Amino acid sequence: MNASRRTRRVHLALAAAFAAVLTLAGCSSRNMSDLKHYVARVKARQSGHIKPLPKIAEYKPFTYKQNHRRDPFEPAQNTEKGHGGPRPNPNHVPGPLEQFPLSSLQMLGTLSADGHTQALVASPDGIVHRVNLGDYMGQHYGRVTHITPNTVAVVELVPDGFGGYKKQPASIARGQK
Repeated sequence: MNASRRTRRVHLALAAAFAAVLTLAGCSSRNMSDLKHYVARVKARQSGHIKPLPKIAEYKPFTYKQNHRRDPFEPAQNTEKGHGGPRPNPNHVPGPLEQFPLSSLQMLGTLSADGHTQALVASPDGIVHRVNLGDYMGQHYGRVTHITPNTVAVVELVPDGFGGYKKQPASIARGQK
């Protein structure tokens, strides 16, 4: 059985080689006058006009003279950790609502008991959370400062661009999403 398979493979290989030789033989023609005429026409064409390269102005280096001005490569403000301004608590353990941006949270309503009001806030994963005053929410260390029947007021600590933070008020309205 192996010999018949080998014989069949040899016959197929010979047939493929024969077909390739016939195909290549049909492509070669001793009469290439049409190709020679085409090449002559292309060579006879006038070449197009190429615009000259633009003149490049000579580079003149600029020398910065400090003259009691700040170094342009130093930050504009003091970025040391001890500079004044609000800072996030380094020992703070993030809560479940701090993994989501405020814009993705939705206030559903409030619960009140014994003069204490809690907000019901839904996260994008579909879980409803009870939120109290002082709780954290949002991705910028947002802290709940006020709860009304229609809004949850939050103060976030957002980066100020100079290594520090600034307080920024934000809120989530009932039904907002």
